[in-house]
Amino acid sequence: MRASSFTPESNDGFLVERSRDNVLEGRYIEKMSYQEVLDDPFGNKLTFDRLVYRQVMFGLFSDFPRFELRDAPRSTQGCVSRLLQLCEFSASIEGLNVDVLRWIDAFSKETGRRTVIDSLRVSGIEIDAGVLAKFVLTGSKDVRAALKDVTRNRPYQLDKAQAEVQDGGRSLPVQFSAAGSVAVRDEDFEELYPSLRASIRSVSDRR
Repeated sequence: MRASSFTPESNDGFLVERSRDNVLEGRYIEKMSYQEVLDDPFGNKLTFDRLVYRQVMFGLFSDFPRFELRDAPRSTQGCVSRLLQLCEFSASIEGLNVDVLRWIDAFSKETGRRTVIDSLRVSGIEIDAGVLAKFVLTGSKDVRAALKDVTRNRPYQLDKAQAEVQDGGRSLPVQFSAAGSVAVRDEDFEELYPSLRASIRSVSDRR
């Protein structure tokens, strides 16, 4: 990876920020240049050269979850492709499939704090033969009981859940995804990260 380091002259590459026996953390950076065309108030076209750097922060681990992305952009294909290239394509990357409610329960136990689920996004529930629905439940209280009332023992897919972690007078919002991703506020990340990582390990089908 150091042989593929990002330099001022390269178009893409890696920057290793921390390396230990069981973890490697760093960034994959792509340099992209393009032209932006704007119309001024007089009908003239103005052309500007733009240079942007797209970065993907990642962690590689010797145990679960093996590969972790942080604050990832919409497309991570470049990063994944280069990592596979470094492995001479002998490795593969597979997504997670997580039971969101089990994950939140495990997370709540890890933190030792009360967690209220105030939003659920549900899909794949059969309303009639050949008719599927998706919907969002939101409330000022925990909506899990309402989910049972709405689904009435019919199969469904729980895609996302918004939870509020109660910590004294504070409320820390965390969004959990069935794909194994979470969204937290920057100021809460360091505090919640160890519990998030430990809890998903206990419920993932890929551990």
